[in-house]
Amino acid sequence: MFKAKVIGEGLTAAQIAELKTICGEVAQLAHKAATTAVGDRAKWFGKMANSKDVTDGLKRMDEYLDRQCIQINFVRKNTGQIVDQVPAEDSDYGQVIPNIAQTTAQFRKAPPHVSSGLRIFAMNEIINAIKNNDRVEKLNYVYHEISHKVLGTVDYKYGASACEKLALDAPGQAVRNADNWGYFIAGVK
Repeated sequence: MFKAKVIGEGLTAAQIAELKTICGEVAQLAHKAATTAVGDRAKWFGKMANSKDVTDGLKRMDEYLDRQCIQINFVRKNTGQIVDQVPAEDSDYGQVIPNIAQTTAQFRKAPPHVSSGLRIFAMNEIINAIKNNDRVEKLNYVYHEISHKVLGTVDYKYGASACEKLALDAPGQAVRNADNWGYFIAGVK
């Protein structure tokens, strides 16, 4: 199971310890979600709940967390600091630098590379979720950010209510929305 080293820059020892715990829990939930029919997939992915996109995505996330990820580095960014040319806002949970598709020598498109290490920028909202011991938002944060790198998810909607509505109204977008993946994994028992 998850053996990645979790480190932090600009975070307190208590915040780093909590992120280590959450990463371990996320990895356990990801494995459970990839190997058994758990969680309320329809709530978060609508009629796409049992699609190949979702089942393959769950397997890829588990594979990454279980076998590929060696290190996750959480870097504290404060409001106004620039991450990937975007200033951090008060309401940001986190950010990752997007994947860049690679091309081979024969100009064939290769899948985006997810390195063995992963850098996640921690903003005010995750710090508040840790402070308030908000389990759902802590789990959502970690899985959401990792899904950007592993699954190439985007941010169409944020928040549980908006994501549930997205699953009903536009399930194809829900499958590509990082918060839908994060809230799904937070609901796995």
